[in-house]
Amino acid sequence: PALADPIHNVMKAWIDLERQRIPYQVIAVKADEEVEVKNNHFLRAFETAHTAPSLGFVMIERRSKLRPELTGLPQEHLVELKQKGQQITQTIDVPRVCYLGDTMWGPHFDRPDVLESEILITECTFTSPADRDRASVGKHLHLSDIIKLLKQTKAKAVVLTHLSRRSTLTSAWKQIELSIPEEDRQRLYILMDHRTNRNRYEQQQQKAEELTVE
Repeated sequence: PALADPIHNVMKAWIDLERQRIPYQVIAVKADEEVEVKNNHFLRAFETAHTAPSLGFVMIERRSKLRPELTGLPQEHLVELKQKGQQITQTIDVPRVCYLGDTMWGPHFDRPDVLESEILITECTFTSPADRDRASVGKHLHLSDIIKLLKQTKAKAVVLTHLSRRSTLTSAWKQIELSIPEEDRQRLYILMDHRTNRNRYEQQQQKAEELTVE
């Protein structure tokens, strides 16, 4: 909410500059509030830690699932229980995509909806060992934080963003290869590294086709 007015001011400046009204909507949310995006899909905000007020977001898919103790019962029995007013389903939240924005390491990395997201998009501003203090001062993440994160997260893909302009993709991948085991590197992506991401996708596609043939 603290950034809603500044964003309006930025958009107003664009309107004044372009001499045309730009359609947009700003939805101010507080930590742990949810906004429904479409049926059964909710954007949940949570507090992160940066030099300015900051939030991360998790896209949640809310599913209705049969209660575990009723699994395997005949359909007619389930219908009978429901007619008697018994609750036969439970609601579960499935974290699909998490986006952390600018942040330093903090308790938000212990959240189940963060660690259990299928895709986790996180900043990693610095990769060089010499830049750990710089990351701390700017309240950003360092590659050493990503190493900790990879040990905890269940994400199928961890996508790194916000690399410092001081880092080249080549130097970033060199540090990653020196610091992170192969099995964890397989699910690590750098968002702006289109060539590496494309090559990896093609390799995965080829392996899938080979398995299908076998």
